[in-house]
Amino acid sequence: MGRGLIALSMLLFGAGSALAGSALDESRLPAGDCAGVYWDWVARFETGDRIEVRVLWTARGPGAPIAAAQGVWIDADGVQAPFRNGRRAGRYSAEHGGDALRIGSSEQTLARGETPQARFSVDNDKRGVKVALETSARVPAPLDLDLGFADWRASVLHADHPTTAQVWRRGMPEPRRLSGNSSLIRTTHAPCERERIRHRVDVHGDGALWVHVVAADGASRAAGIVRGAEGTWRRAAIAPSRWRAWQHDANGAWPGRLEFGDHAVDLKGGLRTTRPLDALPLPLRWLYAWGEAPVRRLHRARLHHRADGAEGADAIASFTFVTPPPVSSREPEAS
Repeated sequence: MGRGLIALSMLLFGAGSALAGSALDESRLPAGDCAGVYWDWVARFETGDRIEVRVLWTARGPGAPIAAAQGVWIDADGVQAPFRNGRRAGRYSAEHGGDALRIGSSEQTLARGETPQARFSVDNDKRGVKVALETSARVPAPLDLDLGFADWRASVLHADHPTTAQVWRRGMPEPRRLSGNSSLIRTTHAPCERERIRHRVDVHGDGALWVHVVAADGASRAAGIVRGAEGTWRRAAIAPSRWRAWQHDANGAWPGRLEFGDHAVDLKGGLRTTRPLDALPLPLRWLYAWGEAPVRRLHRARLHHRADGAEGADAIASFTFVTPPPVSSREPEAS
């Protein structure tokens, strides 16, 4: 093992405890036998690499509360290094209301104190992947997005924030260091999520982060934040998106274009399709196979103003279908 790989392993296992002293924003599991909290990371790097992670903590199912982490490092050439871990109660550690989670070889820590930081790491020899993802500057206070639900909430913990990473996969002699930006959204729900939303799309762009949901009753809602000229983030009124230019593949139907009022997001290619519950232990996956089975899809995208015709800026669009993905272009479009 080279010196760089040894250093990465030390970083994966050593740095997390230093951050675990106090929670950035306590994310306690809500009351209810179907309650849950999940954190979605999307990181983009100057090299063209991307990292996407979902960390899940749920009160549903036997052996609850259950914790799981699933994600992927996608290099600039499109080569994917996926990872996942899932554990039932008693087989993982949760501290500070869930802001310090250790799930097998995956660890997430959100800390404040004098230097607030957010960190995720995985050291998975079985899958041959090691990733250490960390914000490299003080993170701001969380911003709650108003999507009209009292018991389903999305909060932006940081957006388009300076971030560093070290990455390695089997076959590489040494890890690589990456520099870029990441966003982290925490979602909490007391009832089963399907009782509140059917579908969701998060758009992560330069200076903007938008969330659009199709509620269980079919209504569309949207909220977002934008970065002002002074560099601070503020909430912004966002029109629910229209989903256009439908495409079809083995996973269902997907829009090729999202229109948010005066802005549009053109999807340039699917990066990855996953089922977040696949990270759960196998017996629990069998249980969920007969009920809720969300699907996630990550897309490269371009974000631009519809009127100026400019090419636009790079973005990432992350879809979550809590109920089965649409099978035709008839669903869903916001009015």
